[in-house]
Amino acid sequence: MLILSLFSVATTATEWIQYPDTGTATLTHYTLPDGYIASCGCTGASTQYPTAAMSQYAFGSSTAYGPACGRCFKITLLNTYTSDPPFIPNVTKSVVVKVTDLCPAGGNGWCSATPGKPNQGGQYINFDLAWPSPSIPDDFFPSDT
Repeated sequence: MLILSLFSVATTATEWIQYPDTGTATLTHYTLPDGYIASCGCTGASTQYPTAAMSQYAFGSSTAYGPACGRCFKITLLNTYTSDPPFIPNVTKSVVVKVTDLCPAGGNGWCSATPGKPNQGGQYINFDLAWPSPSIPDDFFPSDT
């Protein structure tokens, strides 16, 4: 899990969360299965472009098309939250992602933020990046090796 800086490419209010123009969020990643139809109705071909699922609270729906569908965010990696000791990369990398899927809430996971409780990383927004993707360089994630 990584802490990242985010920049909302298009700002619109929703009934769930007011997206900040800038701020921080957490970032995880998942494998988008071949031929998968994401919550926003996007097919597996969308992995040709940088896409991400967004935590349920920020996505705006628990079932399908939320207000976040199709929104773009520029994310910049700041540090690795779960490494011990924490690793802060010398070079920060950014990518603009399009939200195409829902990362469902549950338990104390990264996508579990609610209006009154941040996720386990202390953030209200989590991006779950579709990875690997031919649209994102293999060295996108920082490494201390």
